[in-house]
Amino acid sequence: MTNLASMSEGLSSQTEKTPEPAPAQPGRIYRGRAHGKVILIGEHSVVHFKPAIALPLMTTAIDVAVSANGSSYLDPRFHLTCDYYSGPLESAPFNLNNLKKLQAALHNRLCLPQKLGGFDINIVSTIPRERGMGSSAAVAVALTRAIAAYSGVILSEQEIFDYSQISENVAHGNASGLDSIATAHDKAVWFERGAQTRTFDLACPGVLIVADTGIRGGTREAVEDVHKLLYSQERGEARQAAKDIDRLGELTADCARALRQGDVRRLGYIMDEAHEVLSSLAVSSPELDRLVAAARRAGAAGAKLTGGGRGGCMIALVADPAVVSESSSADGLAPGESWEDRVKRVKEALLAAGAVHTWRLPLNSQVTVEEEILA
Repeated sequence: MTNLASMSEGLSSQTEKTPEPAPAQPGRIYRGRAHGKVILIGEHSVVHFKPAIALPLMTTAIDVAVSANGSSYLDPRFHLTCDYYSGPLESAPFNLNNLKKLQAALHNRLCLPQKLGGFDINIVSTIPRERGMGSSAAVAVALTRAIAAYSGVILSEQEIFDYSQISENVAHGNASGLDSIATAHDKAVWFERGAQTRTFDLACPGVLIVADTGIRGGTREAVEDVHKLLYSQERGEARQAAKDIDRLGELTADCARALRQGDVRRLGYIMDEAHEVLSSLAVSSPELDRLVAAARRAGAAGAKLTGGGRGGCMIALVADPAVVSESSSADGLAPGESWEDRVKRVKEALLAAGAVHTWRLPLNSQVTVEEEILA
């Protein structure tokens, strides 16, 4: 279980050097990896100190390779190669300023004390950018791990979080920290700013289908717009926004109970309501709404946007037929339909409604969600 109760901005001074191998060996490649994530519930409200639940999407990942390039620590050079830029890091476009700041912090703190020179960075990603799947946080976590390996330093989980937040706060403004934690762990995460963060296994008889609208989301803009609603001069508007944020917090607690009890039908209802609340906050989009409606018509137990919204991805819950009655017309399911048939039907409906890609995320790791999360 992970305890990241301290969310301080300062970096821990505790580091432990590995005795072997020596850092920055010539010709050696040092690697770091992190995976994608989806927010099951709590997006936007998590920024305002409400809880959220995020799940690892292990079929998507960021791989970072770092290797010494022969430049001196007195005049270090850094070269970046990624999907949309290749060249000196100092000349990288504005939207990579978050990585510049993170690289500088890591090099100054971990490498310069050992007189280690510059290095080349190669980033390979299977996480779509700007889709609410944690791409920027996964890059930050993977880069932190790779540079730590290059320097021969073991970082604690808290230090990895602190470093990755340097990048996330540049990329997104007031980043909650959820993405930095969720992309670094291979279990579900219960997260609340300023409180204890916990990881847990799942025991819910269902599967999520994650669908990409193909449209880049606008997380930073959406977060800023929700903030404006909360502090609007129009009292009715601000009151409704505050009510929506509070309701998302309540739904997150309900969601944890449904996961613990394996109540997939209740989980579906919660997801449906959460999408309506997020729509009330004006962070959905016609494309997301279309996919949500298509999933429900195809028999999904529930569906909602995931992440910042305004594009990006949505998730649809497909229940195990042994749990949800196949004769229920409310489920829109054919009698005798298998789970795989149902999953396939929802996936095909999403693609027909405009999704450009889908991923499958099972919710049944067979371990009960811990009671203390639900306190």
